[in-house]
Amino acid sequence: HTYYSHSHYNTRPGVAYSCGFVWSAEGGDPAASLAGIAYYTPDGAVSTTTSLYNFDTGTAYSSLAADPSACTLYALEEGTGTIHVIDTTGVSTTHAPVQTSTFNLSSGAAVAIAFDKTTPGIWAILAETTKHGQKFTLTGAATGSLITGLKDPRALAVDASGNVYITDHDPTDQRIHVFTSTGSYLRTLGLQKGSYAESVPGTIAATSLDHPEGIALDSSNNLYVTS
Repeated sequence: HTYYSHSHYNTRPGVAYSCGFVWSAEGGDPAASLAGIAYYTPDGAVSTTTSLYNFDTGTAYSSLAADPSACTLYALEEGTGTIHVIDTTGVSTTHAPVQTSTFNLSSGAAVAIAFDKTTPGIWAILAETTKHGQKFTLTGAATGSLITGLKDPRALAVDASGNVYITDHDPTDQRIHVFTSTGSYLRTLGLQKGSYAESVPGTIAATSLDHPEGIALDSSNNLYVTS
């Protein structure tokens, strides 16, 4: 299955699948209980009998990452480098998830995260002022090389070999850049599409992307991109 964000209030959607449920980051207004993490049954239904909505409405989140080997969800608190670790074991209509701990990324604020199962850790796109990519341990310590040269990175995904795929939304880029597990550049996917007035005209082809944003990989390493 492929899932997308169903949030009316999310400013930077984040979706993850963990322990039989689809989880969606809510980046709205905590004061109005329009934040937190929404979670749904895999059919996407939104009702009192088939979905659970919301968890932790007092915190705004911008991105989610799940450990596929365990019922563990990592949630990035919006505008910060704080990761909330959430146990989703046994979640049902009567059993809510439990936050077990938090840790802070040593490089500060981030805008998006992804889980790396090859050598367990968290890849993050750092705050918009730096626009770098960095891998962190599950305690928040930076590890490996810093990914630089990105213009407007929005989301990232990690494949079964540990390679990192990052979408670049910038009008002069609009492509996906691929890096090794240690942060070295591998290749670029897609051709820039100059379809907007503010864009620098590019080559329009079947492989062109239009301001790519969300990205995900399935268990067969098929790549899904929203734009």
